[in-house]
Order: sequence, then structure tokens, then C-alpha cells
Amino acid sequence: MACLVSPALILQVGVIDMIIKGNKIGFTVFCLMSIFCMVIIFMFSYQSAEISSGTSLSLYDIFIDVTGFSFISHNAFRKIAHFCEFAALGFSVAGSSYFYFNKTGLLMPLLFSVAYAISDEIHQIFVPDRACRLFDVFVDSCGCLFGIVMLYFFVLIFNKFSKNIIKRR
Repeated sequence: MACLVSPALILQVGVIDMIIKGNKIGFTVFCLMSIFCMVIIFMFSYQSAEISSGTSLSLYDIFIDVTGFSFISHNAFRKIAHFCEFAALGFSVAGSSYFYFNKTGLLMPLLFSVAYAISDEIHQIFVPDRACRLFDVFVDSCGCLFGIVMLYFFVLIFNKFSKNIIKRR
């Protein structure tokens, strides 16, 4: 007795297999991005106050030269940098979560990212002339939330775009 397998079934299994492998690749890429963000954040937090101030002043001068936004103070620039580095972390962690669980969810990536923000501020207690600031945890957490929302916005746009392409075929 011959077993007949339809080409549609083979195609469907092949597509499912590709999606699963794609999820593993996506998960791995976003995990590596998350680790990279955490290492960068740690390296900046590890700097003494003097080195950190010198680094941020150099970046601030470049920012002013390039953009001409001289109305932004150095302190505001530092808070924007906090926001941006944690937005990148939130984006990466949300991407890892999305590819691992195959769905969007706000709570898990936010809890992980905020926990890292808290640990980052606690870490700064042990760095010379640095301090743990609750306001920085707030700014970092807002950055995390923004990054997570941006990832899910891109997922939403991508899903709508890919559905429109499939409909046209």
C-alpha cells in the first residue's frame, strides 16, 4: 500500500519548520542584542564620576556641533542618554520575548529591563563618586517601556504589511 502525501502538506510542514527556525534565529539575535546593551550599560556605569563626566561632555560637545541644539543642558543630555540606552535594552528584551513566546507581551520584558535598571543603579553605589538615584531608575524604566512599545509597533506594522502582500497574491 502506497502512502500518499500531498504537496500542500509538505509545503505546510516546510513553512512551519521555517517559522520555528526563524524564531530560534530571531530569539538568538535579540538575546545577543540584549547582552550587548547590558554590557554597554555596565561599562558606562562602571566609570568613575570624573571619567563618566568627561565622556558625556565629549559626546555632548559633538551633539551640539552636529545638531546645533544648544538649548539642551548637559544634565538633560545625560538623562536622554540614559533613556536611549535603556530603550535599546527594552527593544532587545521585548524582541527576545516575542521570538521565544511567539506573542507580544509587555510585563515580562518590562520587569526584566526595570530589574536591570535597578541593579545598574545599585551597582553605581560601589563606583567611586557615583550614586544610586531613584530618578535615574524612573528615566531608565521609561526608556525600557518606550523600547518595548517600539518593538511591538514594528511587529504590528510588519504583520499588517505581510498580510497585505499575501492577500495580493
